[in-house]
Amino acid sequence: MVIEKLLKEAFKDCEPKSEGRCLTEEDIACVLDGALDRKQRKILVKHIISCAPCAERLREDLSISRAVQSQPLIEVPEHVLERAKSIVPAEARQNLLNSFLGLQ
Repeated sequence: MVIEKLLKEAFKDCEPKSEGRCLTEEDIACVLDGALDRKQRKILVKHIISCAPCAERLREDLSISRAVQSQPLIEVPEHVLERAKSIVPAEARQNLLNSFLGLQ
């Protein structure tokens, strides 16, 4: 269990948590995005150290994230973009963009 050893070493001052809720998809996304502050990371690490299913889920998601990030970006042909724009109404595109940017 390499990840558990690394987490224990990184957060020596954390004691394993014997109870607590399991990680949500949002929690894992925050880990992958580096969006947690130090206090949040400590709480998460405490849980992961004591919860094998959550540690495994995080390990799998980290592996997938690394695999995806290692792939080159593919440029979408202009005709495909135009076709997508013609299918999705402008209002829906704006709502999606606003949601993505956190404006809604």
